[in-house]
Amino acid sequence: VVIELHKDMVEKGKEKGVNVIFGNAAQKSILKKAKIKDAIAIIVAIDNEKNAALIAHRVHETATNVNTVDKTVDTSAIKVQKKVHITNIIDEHEEIAKILVNYAVSCEVDDKR
Repeated sequence: VVIELHKDMVEKGKEKGVNVIFGNAAQKSILKKAKIKDAIAIIVAIDNEKNAALIAHRVHETATNVNTVDKTVDTSAIKVQKKVHITNIIDEHEEIAKILVNYAVSCEVDDKR
């Protein structure tokens, strides 16, 4: 289930057959509509660190057993995120760097250059 705040993205998702709910994931009523208590994990994939922390906090208030995965671009925000019960924090820059290194070391040599 995807919770999305932008109507155009909701429409695109529904056109592709994705189970999308229009709303703010920081609202308990939306989390209940998404049946968050039945979830094993959630992924918070927004760029605003404060809003991501708020969503994680609301999820924890609603369903304490749900694992929360969040991405961050600001490593100084990690301490804040841990305080709001984010189970797994992914450093976006670190992960992209790993992917780039994997591409670099697996490239085939083009002898024609």
